[in-house]
Amino acid sequence: MSCLLVLAAVVVALGYAFGVLSSAKSAAKDAGDDGAALCAEAPRSPSTSLADVARVQRMLLRRLPRELVDAILLDAEYFANETITGGPQFVQGLKSKECFLADLGELPLQNIVRLSVAIRGYGHLNTGSCDPCRDRKTCAEVRTWYTVATSMEEEHDHDTPRFATNLRCSSEPQVHEQSWTRDSAMVRTVQESKTIVVWAHSSSQRWTNVVNETAVTVSLYPF
Repeated sequence: MSCLLVLAAVVVALGYAFGVLSSAKSAAKDAGDDGAALCAEAPRSPSTSLADVARVQRMLLRRLPRELVDAILLDAEYFANETITGGPQFVQGLKSKECFLADLGELPLQNIVRLSVAIRGYGHLNTGSCDPCRDRKTCAEVRTWYTVATSMEEEHDHDTPRFATNLRCSSEPQVHEQSWTRDSAMVRTVQESKTIVVWAHSSSQRWTNVVNETAVTVSLYPF
């Protein structure tokens, strides 16, 4: 009988937890916090702040242990998302260009749970057609790509891995996205440097790397 009572108590507590979380998410949605849109017009503060997440966390801690509360909120991705965006950039010819620098110094980086970078752009042939049906060889050799660094000096480091490559010649933007979790080397480095630098590259005079928009989203959680 005691086991059944414990199980019933857990079910009730979980129901309470999901009710609180559902109400918090609905409030954030009504306030206009629809996530980290790549095409946001300008940097903005999220409707769901770190203080909001901490408040929900405290409410749940009244009935549930800390480990379970964290598991519920992290699994539901109830985070405070800070998004910073950058505008259009163009790189033509044999060049590399800093297309976006995100200064994260004012954020509580010790609370990072996830770091995301998104780039909307494309590689465009300066002369001729971008129709792969007409020129399959040329369009298979798109020479535009992006790298993500944590300092200005890293751009000159040939070991910096490619973040993404424009895989086809097109005037239609492609969206490249990547995320890093709290325990990744990338997040640990960003916590020290407090900076993310996105570089756009072109390795041929025939190509232009067109960057429509760049977005860096830092997801925060009160650990």
